[in-house]
Amino acid sequence: MKKITTLVLSVALFSGIFCQSAFATSASRSTSACNGKLTSDVWIQSMSDHDGTGEFQVAAKYSGTKPRYANWIKTQWEFYSVGVGAGITWSGITANVSGSGHSTGSYWKNTNSRSASFRGRVSGNGLCLYVGCTNTATMFAWGKPYSTLAKV
Repeated sequence: MKKITTLVLSVALFSGIFCQSAFATSASRSTSACNGKLTSDVWIQSMSDHDGTGEFQVAAKYSGTKPRYANWIKTQWEFYSVGVGAGITWSGITANVSGSGHSTGSYWKNTNSRSASFRGRVSGNGLCLYVGCTNTATMFAWGKPYSTLAKV
C-alpha cells in the first residue's frame, strides 16, 4: 500500500510540475450593429504556467453584410486584479506592446475591416488572487458608433 501511495503521489507531483495548464475563462457579448452584430470576446488562462504568466486573447468581430466592412473596428481591453497590493504585468504576442500597474490595458484598431484581435501574456504580482479582463468591442459604420463589453 505504501508503494502505491508513493507512486500515485510521485505521478501527481510530476504532472503538476511538467504539464501545461489548460484551464481558461471566457466571455462573449453581442449587440446589433447595422444589419448584423458586433461581438466582444475575451479569453484568459485561469491558472498560470510555470513561469507565472498565462495567455489572454481579446477580439471584436462584425458579422453584417451591409456594410460589408466597418470604417474602423477596435478591441480595447483592461485587466484588473483582486488581492492585497496586487498588480498586473502584460505583454503582447500579436505586437510588441506591454503594460503594468493595478489596472492596465490598451487597444488594437483596424480600418476597413470586420475584426480586430490581440493576443498576449499576463501575470499578477504582489498578493494577487485573481486577474480578470474586460474587453470592449467598438466599431464605426455608416456614420454611427456601436459598442459592447464582455468581462471575465
